[in-house]
Amino acid sequence: GEHLPKTDFLTIVDQVIVVTTCSLFLMGLGSCIIFFVHRKFGEELAQQVNWGFGIFLTACILYSLTLFHPLRKRQQVAVANSMTPERKRNAVAKTTNSDFMYAPLAQIKTDPSLAEKKDGAWLARRHLE
Repeated sequence: GEHLPKTDFLTIVDQVIVVTTCSLFLMGLGSCIIFFVHRKFGEELAQQVNWGFGIFLTACILYSLTLFHPLRKRQQVAVANSMTPERKRNAVAKTTNSDFMYAPLAQIKTDPSLAEKKDGAWLARRHLE
């Protein structure tokens, strides 16, 4: 623990862990409440309480997903700012061959000029245009 940073705020991952842990706790608590409501007041009220808990937990999950949006945006901006135009060109040029071609899997399976199936695996044929 001596190498962990000391902060007085929760990071995004900490917030997601807290929301997830609370959601799991509330899910168990909700199950107990629904069980007792069903026994005391009947199935109809238990169904309504179940729907209420379902909506609440869905809102918790959606909230935890929104926590990552600013982080993702910040990451995209940082990556865009760190790439010079030359590095962007080289990144694409060095990762693909000049004869590389994208094709949908359905087309590959039906067009014998694109690939052939050998020993259960699809092997692509090279295309030079």
